[in-house]
Amino acid sequence: MVGRKPWLASLGRRVIAFSIDLLLLCIFGFFLSLAYEASFVQLGARGVLIGMVAALLYFGILNSRVSDGQTLGKKLTRIKVVDRNGKSIDLLRSFVRYCIFAIPLSLLGVDILSEQLMRYIHYPLTVIVIGSVVATVYLLLFNYITKQSLHDLVVRTLVVNSAAPCESVRPMWRAHLSVTVLIFMMATVMPRFIDLPMSQDHSIGLAETERLLREEHSVISAKVTQGESTLYRSVRPVDALKRVEVSAMLAENIISDTELARKLAMSTLKAYQKAKDSDEIVVRLNYGFAIGIWSRWSRKSYRFQTADLSANGLDTVQAGDQS
Repeated sequence: MVGRKPWLASLGRRVIAFSIDLLLLCIFGFFLSLAYEASFVQLGARGVLIGMVAALLYFGILNSRVSDGQTLGKKLTRIKVVDRNGKSIDLLRSFVRYCIFAIPLSLLGVDILSEQLMRYIHYPLTVIVIGSVVATVYLLLFNYITKQSLHDLVVRTLVVNSAAPCESVRPMWRAHLSVTVLIFMMATVMPRFIDLPMSQDHSIGLAETERLLREEHSVISAKVTQGESTLYRSVRPVDALKRVEVSAMLAENIISDTELARKLAMSTLKAYQKAKDSDEIVVRLNYGFAIGIWSRWSRKSYRFQTADLSANGLDTVQAGDQS
């Protein structure tokens, strides 16, 4: 029949539906933060688990037969999740489907696992994250026949137009499976070249310094890193500026407390041997939270010259706001 809508939903509709769902989750996160901001601040990096659980419940329940395979975004775009027979899937299958899609994406840049645990699972976790993300994007863009991505292939589901009649679907081009396997094989060597934020390791000296900084009043967590920047004059490099960076997460919104920033810089200088060889110590005071579906941050940076800090605390401070 001319003009009949195809059964399989287009990538455009799926993207629009997913964007609507994300917007709704963000709105939910915003109102949730109005009531529990102090608690979210105390959670630190673990706050992202709040958003992960909320999204899991939202997509897991609504994409199942409980809501006829439709989230609110899918209802508005008139698409739904079904099996190959056109029937809605059960709850367990829906939860597994979402986990395969979302967990690798959620782990990108998240630092919620202990360094001791990351030493053992860093490699396999990085392989899973890289392989899953790349394979998902590849299949979404190039699997024109079944329009299934990785999570759909694993649990054998389809995303279809809800108003269109059920149709038989041709098998996916086998070459896509070969490419997917190749992507995961390549992901096994990628950790050698890509160091995800969740996998960064610290020396004993840095870890001990961070522990000492966390003992300061109002400091929930602290991260100490080393860096270097090149100074230029007339587009020519003239010198390399060594620095130690301290990022402190605060329990209270006291990011304008210059004395606290100076105290953290001094503690770093005393506890971390390599800080004495740096040119400056940059302290960033942070207050806020990130729960995956909403975040709010206030930040302020302070620069202390190491030589001045060493001279009985006589320091020059340059402070700058960051939004």
